[in-house]
Amino acid sequence: SLERLLAARDAITETLGLAASPTVVVTASDKSVEDTVRHLQLPEANAMLFDDNTALQYDPKTVVVDSFEALPETRRREVMSYMEEQLPTAQLDEELVEYLQGARDSERALEWNAAASAWRWRVPVA
Repeated sequence: SLERLLAARDAITETLGLAASPTVVVTASDKSVEDTVRHLQLPEANAMLFDDNTALQYDPKTVVVDSFEALPETRRREVMSYMEEQLPTAQLDEELVEYLQGARDSERALEWNAAASAWRWRVPVA
């Protein structure tokens, strides 16, 4: 989900003390580190996949991570603010909204805010 992706990217950036966040790729096809680095024209030696899918644990280019469940309130606000800044919900294409709503309830990144009559990003709070 989008929340997990952003949380993982931010954790990597912070933990490694990087000046810039690493490139993040979203794909609808089977994951292939080699295909992705070729597409991005990056050196394969530096590419890693961080995923919570334990079926990928034997791939030498994959680091299996814990599944994302929720964020502390302060971090949740930061992530939601970042998401709204980068991709305002008011500007979402109808097809993208439909796609995001197709996720399992526990993995939905978008929810309808009835009070505001508008979509808002959804990040579960711990």
